This record gives sequence, structure tokens and C-alpha cells, in this order.
Amino acid sequence: MDTKTKQALILEADRVAARPWERFGEDEGVRYRTLWIEPGSRSYAGVLRLDSGAAIGHHTHRHASHHVWVADGDCRIDGRHLEAGSYVCVPAGVDHGVDAAGPQGCALFYLYLREPGT
Repeated sequence: MDTKTKQALILEADRVAARPWERFGEDEGVRYRTLWIEPGSRSYAGVLRLDSGAAIGHHTHRHASHHVWVADGDCRIDGRHLEAGSYVCVPAGVDHGVDAAGPQGCALFYLYLREPGT
């Protein structure tokens, strides 16, 4: 019998705001804040913040899909202009990137979900 007790993770706005912003690799003007990490799976959720004109170079994740919701501002992803409220799903193995954030920058809520067994 599994004795682990599962429970919901609830982060009120002040707890989210208290999470540190970290630089996103070598990309200038891009930072992220982790909200959730699935123990043992390397799946996670967070918020990316891109300053005006900032970009994330194209790349591919062989074993993970991305789900991205434009929460604030606008950006260009894979050549398409996306405003707040837009959604993107990138399956594992598909090349993707953020070509550029709009003039006010943007905030992206994302899920990075590893495929089971990888």
C-alpha cells in the first residue's frame, strides 16, 4: 500500500511573488520563476519573463512536451504573433523558440512535461 499522502500545491500570489527570478541560460533579458517540480520526473511548471525584444533560441526537447500560455504582453513564437491569452503546445521532438518579445515584453506560463519512462 502506498503510504505517501498526495495533496494539492497551492501558491497564493504573495508566495509566487516570493519565488526568486533566475537567469534563463545565456539568453539576455530572459528569466524564469519555478512554481512546481514533479519529484523524480523532471517535469515542471513556471513563469518565463522576457524583456522587450528578448528571444529564446530555437531548440528541441527529445523527451518532453511544452505547453505555453501567454499570460501578459505579446511575443512571436515560431513566426506567429501571439497576444495575452494565446496558447502553444510543442510536442516532444519539435523545434521551437521564442523569436522575440513584444515592445512591452511578455510573461509566459509554461509546463515542461517529460514523457513517461524518459
